[in-house]
Amino acid sequence: MKKPKFWTLNKSIVLALIGGFGVLLVQVRYDHRSVVGDNAIAWIPIVYSILMIVASAVGLLFWTRGGRQTLLVGFLLAIPVGLAGYWFHTNGRLVRSVQHELSAWVRKIPDDDKPPALAPLAFAGFGILGTLACAKRFQPPISSSQSLDALLDS
Repeated sequence: MKKPKFWTLNKSIVLALIGGFGVLLVQVRYDHRSVVGDNAIAWIPIVYSILMIVASAVGLLFWTRGGRQTLLVGFLLAIPVGLAGYWFHTNGRLVRSVQHELSAWVRKIPDDDKPPALAPLAFAGFGILGTLACAKRFQPPISSSQSLDALLDS
């Protein structure tokens, strides 16, 4: 009987997201260097990125034994993390802040000390990608011989 393939597109996406969370971790830690001492909220994306790097690595190892489902929850949490960051970066002025950032395409705007409004939405984007990769609906089909092998191996 043929063994199921260990590596799938979905696992490759999660592996790429590990790298993405690593890049976000370094960038956010650098960008938040001046505010983490004053505001504990600035630690949320840093700690979350570390947790998702570790959880994703473990989830890949235990993909068929609950790892995928656990990662699904972790990736779903990335969406509110990103939206909360968007809220904090814009001080609740969501549309005005985006208009300000988009205005850089048509006119020169002076440098300011405002945090980038759209940057936290990277977490939401990673969350959506990871959720799709871990959702049961998008898993490769298991043939009857593969499911029989899984039953015999357990």
